[in-house]
Amino acid sequence: MNKRKVQYMDSIRRVGGDNLPKYKYKEVDSSFVKCYYSMYASLVGLNPCSRDLMDYLTEIMDNDNIVRSDSYVRTKFSNYLKSISLKDDGTFVSYADSNVKKAFQTLVDRGCLIKLSKGIFKVNPEIYFRKTETLRMKSIKVTMEFIKGVRDAEMKLMYELKEDPIVILREDAAVYSSVEETE
Repeated sequence: MNKRKVQYMDSIRRVGGDNLPKYKYKEVDSSFVKCYYSMYASLVGLNPCSRDLMDYLTEIMDNDNIVRSDSYVRTKFSNYLKSISLKDDGTFVSYADSNVKKAFQTLVDRGCLIKLSKGIFKVNPEIYFRKTETLRMKSIKVTMEFIKGVRDAEMKLMYELKEDPIVILREDAAVYSSVEETE
């Protein structure tokens, strides 16, 4: 997580006839993830483990919204939860590894994550994204084609056909062409 220091005026003290500011610094997060309104419908009613996991995954996802589910990531998640929830009495939030694995599946079932292959997921760009809107639209397009199973078929057809494969493959070509025009 990226941090930056913000300088702010904490107080003003009077020295002689002058007012002198006293400054302090606060360290704040500077990394961000955009979340969209569709996120609420996807997350409402989730169990705490799934919700905490989703929040964590949006922080660690790469610039293509890709995350992994392996023992390393699950352990880092557990350690992160412990570090931010540790109370004075020594209690903290903790989930069994089996519950974290189930949370991944719950997030896939809700459409928050898209399973790309074993242990590799993509955070749905319709609800979370780091980059520009143009790149988000491209990512949604590729994701939808992957889910529909036409992404690989489209690439093969593009090299075999002389005609415009975009018109041939898509019934809703008007929607896609409007996205491509904004690029």
